This record gives sequence, C-alpha cells and structure tokens, in this order.
Amino acid sequence: MRACDEYMSLVLEERLAQLSQRVGADPRRFDGSGFVPGVRGQIVALAEQERVYRARYGYLTLDEGSARGETDAFQRSQGVVGAGEYFTYRASLLKKHVQQALYLDVRGSRGDTYIRNAVSAVGAALAAIWALAAQVPTQIAGLPTRTQFALFGGAVLAYVMKDRIKANTSEFLLKRARTFDHVSWVRGESLGELGLGSLKVKVSEAVRFVSVDALEAPVRAVRAQRRTVRHAGVAQEEVIHYRKRIASAGRAGQAAAPEGYRLRDLLRINIRHFLIRLDDPEDRVDYYDLSTRTFRSALLPKVYHVNLVIRLRRTVGGERRERLVHLRIVLNKDRIVRCDEIRARGDGRAQGAKGAKGEKGAKKKG
Repeated sequence: MRACDEYMSLVLEERLAQLSQRVGADPRRFDGSGFVPGVRGQIVALAEQERVYRARYGYLTLDEGSARGETDAFQRSQGVVGAGEYFTYRASLLKKHVQQALYLDVRGSRGDTYIRNAVSAVGAALAAIWALAAQVPTQIAGLPTRTQFALFGGAVLAYVMKDRIKANTSEFLLKRARTFDHVSWVRGESLGELGLGSLKVKVSEAVRFVSVDALEAPVRAVRAQRRTVRHAGVAQEEVIHYRKRIASAGRAGQAAAPEGYRLRDLLRINIRHFLIRLDDPEDRVDYYDLSTRTFRSALLPKVYHVNLVIRLRRTVGGERRERLVHLRIVLNKDRIVRCDEIRARGDGRAQGAKGAKGEKGAKKKG
C-alpha cells in the first residue's frame, strides 16, 4: 500500500502539471475574468499539499537541483550518478510494482507430460498387439476365449508398463545426472611448444532460469547489499544462473602448468537482446518545484540495472578459496552507461564510471 500511495501521488503531481499547462493553452480563456490565474492558483495549492505530504513520509520527490543532477548522501553511497537518474529508476519500479496486478502469472503445466505419455503408451500397445498377433503361442490356442483375451490383454499391459517405466526413469535420471549443458576439452597445437604439452583443461557450462529462493544464502546476501531502492522487493527479479567449472591437470607426476603460468578465463555477456527492448534513453518528467512554487519540465536519463553476482571458487592442492563480487551494469537503450562494483558496508564506497568506454561485455578473471 505504501508503494501504491507513493506512485499515485507522483501521477497526481504529473497530471496537475499537465493541467496547469493546458489551462492557459487556449487564448480565449484570457478574457479578463481572471479564470486562468484562479485555476492555476488552486492547482498550485493542491500540488504543494501533495509535495509536503510526500516529503513527510519520505516519498520520491524531484526539485530543480535534483533535475540538474545533484545527489544526496544516500544516493552517492549507492553508486547513483545523478538524482534525476534515481528519480526515473525508482518511479519505474513503483509503476511496475503497482501494475503487477494487471499481469498474469505464467506457470508450468503438466498437460504436455500427460499427452506425451499417453501417445507413447498407445504406440507401445500397438507394437505389443502386433508382436503377439504375429507370434501367438500354440500353448494358448486350446484355451477358452475369455482366458485368451485375459492373457493377451495382460501381456499388452505389461509391455506398456515396461515401456513407460523405462522412458520415465531415463527422463528422471537424465535431469539429475546431467548437471552441465556443455562439456569440452581445451587443446592447442602450440601448447607443446610453449612448454604446456602436459596441460589438460576441462570446461563445463550450464545455464538455468531459477527463482530467488533457489539461490544460496551468500549470493542472496551479496545481492541485497546497497540496493539502489531501499524498499524494492527481491522476489520480483528474474535470475539467470550461469555456472562454469574449469578443471586443469597435468600428466601423472607432472604439474598442470610450469611455474609462472596462469589461466585467465574471459566471460563475455551479450546484452544486445536487453537493449532492443528498453525505452528511450531520456524521459520527460513534469513536476512541481516547491522552492520556486512553479511547475517545471525536465528531460531525465532513463536507465536500467542488470546485477551480476560472481561467485569464484578456486581449489589448489586441497586448499579451497572463495570470493564474491557484485557488479551493477547500468545501461540505457543506446549503450552501457557504466559498470559499478557494489561493495559491502565498511568495505569502501561503490566504484563507478568503470564502463565509460561502452564495452558490450563484462569480464571474469580466475
């Protein structure tokens, strides 16, 4: 209800600003009766009351200083560059939260599983009938007709059950045994010339859509630190879990690599499919400026956030080390604006402006 109240207050202020502009758009309304100034005075009074109400409860506000890009202490600590950017981002989250009730929740259906099993069962039954009809044992030829039908139906049913047990067992075990989508070996003809002929590297990769609750507690804790919007819900996010395992070893009695050699893995993320679905990089916002008691309009940057949590594990000689890194990719429809490293409280302030070159990717070293 707090999010709904805050969002409706922002919409009301925007509508009052638009109404104030349209009241004086028609020259015929300036007839000397004072209609336009009187209506605008009432609109300003309503906008001022709404602005004071939002400030009292800590709701989102925008003034002339914020529209120019000035930030407060909290926004700077979160790595936000420009209060206008923060305004449009938080307002977008509020709109998504309120309008979530208008969207339908798509859930998986087991109907396809039933259909596949039914069709396969019919096929197995037809195969069993054909096999029994072509090779009817002579031993049951003298049995009564009812007994023959019972034996015939029992044999067909047993064949169908055997076929379905085999198919479902294979499907069940395959999902749990196949932990990676792709497994490959890294080789090169020049490795021997570089003194790495004994090096063997195995790379395994997997990608899944998972829920927030399915993530491990350390990953959820890192993601929850220094959120851009304090009241944003984590459960509404979509999570892509990419897992990669690199195992390196040498021949028997030899090291994986000579002293001084290291393995660097580059992870490239293609965000082109994100960019084509985004809104325009600038959003025009109509607002009431309490300091000047006037309605204003400003072009504010419209950005989106892609949070990348990297969990790097390394095992060397039985010793296991782990490191967690949280990167926030800030982008608009045209390019990557920047890439911020979000650090835990007490671990220094967030580092920004790392993606100024607009590089379409992020790297992971290990």
